[in-house]
Amino acid sequence: MADLSNLARQAASRPKFVAHMIAAYQQEKHLDDAALVAQLGCSLDDLIHLRLCTLPRPDHFQEDIERIANPTQRPMN
Repeated sequence: MADLSNLARQAASRPKFVAHMIAAYQQEKHLDDAALVAQLGCSLDDLIHLRLCTLPRPDHFQEDIERIANPTQRPMN
């Protein structure tokens, strides 16, 4: 998981990744990772995977949100 964690850290400097938005939010709210996962109700591993997602594309917004929210690709019905 260390490799993914390093990639997620690098993704924070790239605006097309969710990591970029998360980093901005954490900075604004003065949250470390432990506080953020507590707020989100997820694990640190989940947070790492979330950071590595690309931001939703405007023309595929719903599809991309479902992909981000449901990384296993199981139907959300």
